[in-house]
Amino acid sequence: MIDLPGLTYRKVGEHELSEYIKDMIKSHIEDENCLIVMVTPSNQDIGNSETVKIAWEFDNEKRRTICVITKADLCQEGFADQVNKNLL
Repeated sequence: MIDLPGLTYRKVGEHELSEYIKDMIKSHIEDENCLIVMVTPSNQDIGNSETVKIAWEFDNEKRRTICVITKADLCQEGFADQVNKNLL
């Protein structure tokens, strides 16, 4: 098991940290034998989630991705519809 960092949109000096992290994540999840545990908070727009987009890029049949939804207490109306549309 490899615990990869979450996506962040910060600069370190002149380097865009998000691109480095995305490349690192992609290099690990491209392996067909890798299970992807995708963690996303319920107060985030799943339809526009970069995490979801990256996971589906490498697992478009959704056979090796486990989605963990956090912060259920912050869930807003319509969230179940987002889950059904974007994750199932």
